[in-house]
Amino acid sequence: MPPLSPPANLTEALERTAPHKTVAERTDDAPLGLRSGRLPWTAASLFQGLSTHSRVWLLLLFTVEAVVFYVQMADQIAPFFPLNFDQGGYANYTYQLFEAIRERGWSAIGSVITDPPTATGTALIIQGALLSLIGGASRTTLISINLIYFIALQLVVLLTVMARTKSLRLAGIALALLLAMRTFFNPAGGIFDFRMDFAAQCLYGIWCCLLLWSNRLADRRITIAATLVAMLLVATRSFTLIYCGSVLLALWLTALVEARRAVEPSVQAAARLRARNTFWSGAALGVLALPLMFMARQKIYEKYVVGHVLNDEKYIRAEEMNVSNLWEHLAFYPKSVAIDHIGPTAAWLALALVVISVAAGVLLARRASRRTDHRRLADLGDIAALVLTILVPIALLAADIAKSTVVGGIVAIPLLLIATSVIAALSPWLSSPTNGVSQNAGRNGGHVLGTGVTFAALTVGVGAMLLHANARQHALPHSDLRAINTLNEAIADYAIRLNRPEPAMSLDRIIDYVNIGTVAVSAYERDRAIVKFRRGMLGDDIFAVPRDEALKMAADSDILVLTDPQRGHETPYPFNAGIKSYWDDLRKFANDNMVPLVERDIEGIPHRAYVKPVITIGGSSGGWITSAGLLLTANAAELRRWPWIRLEGEAPYDVLGGEPIPRAVVLGEMDQPGTELPARLNRRGSRYEVAIDTRPAPAGADQIRIRLTFDRFFVPKLRGINSDTRELVVFAPASTGMSAAAP
Repeated sequence: MPPLSPPANLTEALERTAPHKTVAERTDDAPLGLRSGRLPWTAASLFQGLSTHSRVWLLLLFTVEAVVFYVQMADQIAPFFPLNFDQGGYANYTYQLFEAIRERGWSAIGSVITDPPTATGTALIIQGALLSLIGGASRTTLISINLIYFIALQLVVLLTVMARTKSLRLAGIALALLLAMRTFFNPAGGIFDFRMDFAAQCLYGIWCCLLLWSNRLADRRITIAATLVAMLLVATRSFTLIYCGSVLLALWLTALVEARRAVEPSVQAAARLRARNTFWSGAALGVLALPLMFMARQKIYEKYVVGHVLNDEKYIRAEEMNVSNLWEHLAFYPKSVAIDHIGPTAAWLALALVVISVAAGVLLARRASRRTDHRRLADLGDIAALVLTILVPIALLAADIAKSTVVGGIVAIPLLLIATSVIAALSPWLSSPTNGVSQNAGRNGGHVLGTGVTFAALTVGVGAMLLHANARQHALPHSDLRAINTLNEAIADYAIRLNRPEPAMSLDRIIDYVNIGTVAVSAYERDRAIVKFRRGMLGDDIFAVPRDEALKMAADSDILVLTDPQRGHETPYPFNAGIKSYWDDLRKFANDNMVPLVERDIEGIPHRAYVKPVITIGGSSGGWITSAGLLLTANAAELRRWPWIRLEGEAPYDVLGGEPIPRAVVLGEMDQPGTELPARLNRRGSRYEVAIDTRPAPAGADQIRIRLTFDRFFVPKLRGINSDTRELVVFAPASTGMSAAAP
């Protein structure tokens, strides 16, 4: 047999790899897997059926995607702040887990599972930490998970269409539609967004593909694969348990009814097989999901029950999306899916393919001397299942008053599979060179048309993907992005110097480019320092904060960021409306009690970061003050303005046998003791407050160093507490401060 000539393009290379029908397949006109209950093709056999040229073309496509991905990461993503608020939180949780694994080993993963940091799921955080062990902890490494999911989704879509239609052309068209969609490169929820939305979208799409591939779980092996994907999906985004569970329940009930009503034994057997597989898939999913839900129950309650049902946040989120009446609520997600996720390119491409299919079908049918059967992507039962995978999420999302343009993308792949099924049903000439036409007409008409249409669709899809992938991710100009970097980095440096377990930061705006998440990301990515900020400070909630409470939060804050009383508060959050009335009081407090750290203009709005004067504390031992005491270092100019030093923490008065008396001494050169400073300890329940008056300290030095000791201690080993032989006094200070008057 003479060797084949090299293919002219991707579609010809794909077409050459279409497997030949066996004798059994030629005589079996039923949809794949319906009679036998088992698919004749596995993923491995499909890969083996691909020619070298086809594999090269696919590898080239994935290589181009990877190059575009990493160029964008280096140019627009990694150098700047993480967009969309929650992304900073996910990145910080992942960095913390990565450091915990390096410090404590694999048990750290168990801690994240049993005490999840978020209600939405922890799989993405765990995957990011594990990938960081290979590629190093960086945002580029973390977001590479999305690229892996994207490539996996494309492969599963391609293999699903190949398995069901035996047409590489239809597989190429499905891939073209996928690449043309806008959803995968949206700034919010897209491939560059390290949140659970993108991974969940890909996993849900893969799960829907496996439902179709297995002919609604008629194949046991693919059912197992689908169950594993569903488990990973729920562990990634917990709310999807309702999506998958509802679909599986409906499929199970449908299979039971079909098994009861079927007349033919083969159809009845297939329905029973579906019912069994669906039941066990749902049971296995529940066995995994329910413990995860139980361990995250408090956070799930706070996020979904309180935030989406009990309080008014849902109305605020709806107003943010300009949704106010019933019609707007019902139409929001269909419009969002069409505009934000499918996008005009994919929609017009699908419409063009349908029109071409109808026109070509009419033209080629007239020229055909006979018709031959062609296999469709899905039968009516499969289409009903795909419709269910769309309606369930959309109905549940629409029932929630709160609205988001991100979450609707979950149904993108089921819509793609339905569109491909319609095209397949209208285009027998795409299934094989001779389907639907005579031998000569097929070779001269259908084959050429099918190859040309597939090549054109792939060209449009790849072109759209490149345009979407190279789109600008940040709306702000580079000058503002650099200013944001400076602001976050200066605050991060200060937080690191504080060396406190949970520094407190407050802001007068709710903005995604300066907050505790962006500062913590900056601290880790620049200095490999883990900074865990205290929650519940000003600017940490969208609800209004009364004046007195806001001033108290400012007083408790180590860092306070102030912008402008009017500009930048346009978002319809109660917080923005309330803070305008007392913004001047916040500025007065900052000027009177804090030190300016950094100021930058962003979007024409001044951003000023104020901080408490830094008191550097050294000499603590494992979170305790020992008999050796502490070394306190402070700026002399700041002490002249705020001469009183305050330290607060927990004290075990019961084992100390009383209240320890502090002694503060200024250290001179060579650490020689100098002037003794007035110091006292005030007991506040189980806490202590040490106040030191630094006014007697000698002038002249830029820094003043003070040795603080106490007159008593205890040894845990001698008290029979544990084997610790240290001479302990009290816990290290949890907070410090400087004030103009005695505390």
